Amino acid sequence: MKRRDGTGMTICVYTAHDLSGPIVESDEMEPKWFDVLDLPYDSAYKEARLWWPTMLDGKPFVGRFAFSHPDVIRYNIECVDAAGLAMAR
Repeated sequence: MKRRDGTGMTICVYTAHDLSGPIVESDEMEPKWFDVLDLPYDSAYKEARLWWPTMLDGKPFVGRFAFSHPDVIRYNIECVDAAGLAMAR
């Protein structure tokens, strides 16, 4: 979502319960597996620390975050149903 000054971004988070095929490294990500009880919160992006608990609870959500680099200065995480997710796009 862009702000009036042209900055901003949209990030989509997907979860999966099953997968097939190899996990492949990309320019943006080196795949790593962690026990859900031992997630690396200290090395995560600051906003991820805020939305991970909602995602791990299996709740669909829309989150909005405002930054003053490198800090999150304001955020809102709203649990929604499938219709709410479609409207948020």
